[in-house]
Amino acid sequence: VLDAEGKLAPNATIRLEQIEHAFRLGFIAHDDLTEKYDATAEVWRTFNTVSLEKLTTWRQMQPDGPESFSRDAVDQAIDAAQSVGLGVRWGSLASADTFDLPDWVVPLRGEALFVAWRDYSNRFADAYGSELIDIDLAEETLDHDRLRPAMIRLTVQDWRAVRPDLPSRLRYEQVLAGSRTFAAVEAMDGVLKQRLGIEGFTIDQSFPPRAVAQDLLEPAVQRLSRFGRPITVGSLEIGGAHAIETAVNTETVLRTLFADPMITGIYFSGLSPDEVSDPSAAVFDEQGEATAVGRTIDRLFQETWWTDTTLTSD
Repeated sequence: VLDAEGKLAPNATIRLEQIEHAFRLGFIAHDDLTEKYDATAEVWRTFNTVSLEKLTTWRQMQPDGPESFSRDAVDQAIDAAQSVGLGVRWGSLASADTFDLPDWVVPLRGEALFVAWRDYSNRFADAYGSELIDIDLAEETLDHDRLRPAMIRLTVQDWRAVRPDLPSRLRYEQVLAGSRTFAAVEAMDGVLKQRLGIEGFTIDQSFPPRAVAQDLLEPAVQRLSRFGRPITVGSLEIGGAHAIETAVNTETVLRTLFADPMITGIYFSGLSPDEVSDPSAAVFDEQGEATAVGRTIDRLFQETWWTDTTLTSD
């Protein structure tokens, strides 16, 4: 530390202020976020990224055939997110579940399916490859085998040529509880052993309105993270039978996830009661006020895990 004359300044007071979290905390956007987003308001100030997956399924992007490409709504959403300083997560590029596939893709199998997926992937990369901070290459592979390993391997290679800085991810749903945890671990192990080029994973979880058992949750997280690959929680809902239980559940889940170094980001599945499957999991109530979930998020990320400190120079 130097004084105004460029000399060492012993015993000077140095104040260090945290500006932001490197950890990605966000939400899945269901509508125009610019109407309600306030970067300085409670809860809103904790978010640094947004997922557009409600707008970006393959079905929505290419509804009418391989020549179609519906980008107006996505372009507007990306512009809105970036205008308020939020990073953009795409969601999944493709799904092994027919529900999220365009009708014209559903009958395709094998080589025909791969050609369609690869053409779409390349077109998507040209349009949005530079805009994103995160993406999943495929989802629903735990329950469906439509997307074969060779397809995934080649798509990973294509994506690396566009964005070598982003991990290539696969996404698994409801894998933080019960037998699906072990199914996901087996799937992850198989993916890595096949050397498909997958560098990370995304997991989703909805916790029902009852007490979360931390002694079961922590081992589940550890099993999934033991491969040493970064994990994003792409869609998270935390409910409770009443406000106190919801707050306790939220703190239990967030502390457990945040404590694992392989968990690099969390996205809440929705913000308002009409955006989540269980209204108790909403981050804001109908009036836009923070709920027990929202207040817990804000306290943890703005107080507990936020560090400002003062030092004295030698």
